[in-house]
Amino acid sequence: MTLYQEKNHGYEIVTEMNCNNESIVLGHNKNAVQPYVTWRTTRNRKYGYNSGHYFKEFKDAHKDFKERCFDMMNKQVAREKKKCEPKKNSNIR
Repeated sequence: MTLYQEKNHGYEIVTEMNCNNESIVLGHNKNAVQPYVTWRTTRNRKYGYNSGHYFKEFKDAHKDFKERCFDMMNKQVAREKKKCEPKKNSNIR
């Protein structure tokens, strides 16, 4: 049992995926017209929640959550790959 349940604008955060300091969360508010939401945020929520995608059906929200998580992870992999690439030296003849 969780001692602290995180909420934002009446939506209870039911799951989250973290990658470095970035996070994607899935929220639920049974009283809302669109009771499911996914938000992009940071792990410590320093900058709040942004880029909300709202849904009437859980299956649509879960699909969006998975897509946003894959996108976040793919961007991180691309950043890490770029760090490993050899630097181009313009002084080589």
